[in-house]
Amino acid sequence: WGYKILFLDVLFPLDVKKIIYVDADQVIRGDLTELWNLDLDGAPYGYTPFCDSREETLGYQFWRTGFWKSHLRGKPYHISALYVVDLERFRRELVGDKLRAIYQQLSADPNSLAN
Repeated sequence: WGYKILFLDVLFPLDVKKIIYVDADQVIRGDLTELWNLDLDGAPYGYTPFCDSREETLGYQFWRTGFWKSHLRGKPYHISALYVVDLERFRRELVGDKLRAIYQQLSADPNSLAN
């Protein structure tokens, strides 16, 4: 499911400057204007943090144990179901190439892909 960001640089026509990605299984119950207008402060993309306020979801939060807990080292996990991307910056900084290289490195460890 997380593979989608690996190809944003080549998936959209070059005249598309910005996108909001929403997974097909997400229900949008509010206005996405705030996300669209989010100041990315020079970053090529911005994710929404995963909600940790609902106890019933704690058992599904795979990043709190094992490989991902070690890999993240206390950094927050961000859900990949909703995010905004500055495609111009994403392409200019070769983010797709960098992310594909990271994915290739992570995929060498079978524990990194388990959740």
